[in-house]
Amino acid sequence: MDITIESDLIDGIKAGLYIQLILVGLIYMVGSRWKARPLLIGSFCFVLGATTLYTILWAYFKGSLWGNLIFGGFKTLFLAPILYLYIIVLPQQGKIFRTITLHLAAPLLLSTVYTLIKFGFSTFFHTNYVFIAQLFLFLNIALFVVYIVLLIKNRYRLHGILPSLKKKYFIFFFALMGYFLITYTIHFVSVYFVEQTERFYVILNSYILFPFTFLVYFATIIFAISENNQLKNFFIPKSPFLDKELVEKEQEIKSLVTQRIIGEKLFKTQHLTAKEAAQTLGVHKNALIAYIRLHYQQSFNEYINALRIEEFKKIYLENDLPNFSISGVAYEVGFKSKTTFYRIFKEKTGSTPGAFTKSLDLK
Repeated sequence: MDITIESDLIDGIKAGLYIQLILVGLIYMVGSRWKARPLLIGSFCFVLGATTLYTILWAYFKGSLWGNLIFGGFKTLFLAPILYLYIIVLPQQGKIFRTITLHLAAPLLLSTVYTLIKFGFSTFFHTNYVFIAQLFLFLNIALFVVYIVLLIKNRYRLHGILPSLKKKYFIFFFALMGYFLITYTIHFVSVYFVEQTERFYVILNSYILFPFTFLVYFATIIFAISENNQLKNFFIPKSPFLDKELVEKEQEIKSLVTQRIIGEKLFKTQHLTAKEAAQTLGVHKNALIAYIRLHYQQSFNEYINALRIEEFKKIYLENDLPNFSISGVAYEVGFKSKTTFYRIFKEKTGSTPGAFTKSLDLK
């Protein structure tokens, strides 16, 4: 095969993979509702996809300030802190965005400095390109090492999550950091010996690094999808077949859900589980779960909590319980704790219960 055609084919495969990463990142960020973890995993996928796509489209973007601001400027400096923060903020409460800002300040400053030198002092940049490239590659490698050490040091913060989830995060983080350390060390050396190693680097990149790059980036896409229930169920459904009882009794289940769960407000029962609801309705648990997932694209708990939120809003709109506090109404509609209610209300409506009730008082 002609080497040019082969190179173009490899670049085409890479570009397709990188664009998928960017799209997954954008899906996360657009649907994040300014929640820390979706923003972080979305940013990680976007930065990883965009910066590597930049290496393919470098000839088009090398002189573009906007291209550098979005795709270039050593945005790879953000990768280690973003992934570290995604794992560490999971069990944290409190000033999460302050922690995020502190960790991302240094990469932002370094990336800005690089872009400023490149476009503000272009003659100096091109004259000293090898030194500048090596310096920023070294800083990138240093950040990978720093955050590997930080995660090892702060692993105790993950004591509140499931061991299987902790294992998943550790394997993904250290595998990715190991890959970046190896590839960026190779880049660091190749920049210094660019003339002597150009052919060797092309062969190494195309035939050895590329297969690993493909596996790592594909694994990142799978990891990101697995972190989002809606994406996971869309791409990897639990079963391609409808529950047998659902097929046979769909209309009956629909009637029971409408009459009992909604009409008789069974959803107001605290600690209601899918098994208990199914026993009350006289249907199999799997059939009930399958019906809700098919028609509402939600899990059983998500569906029940959505009904509770709507009931809470209805009570306030109609002033049915004027002497009840916000927490009192939350317990009345079936929530078992104030913390759970506030979190779910914010997820479903985008505002706090207090802001919602105040908006009614203003009308």
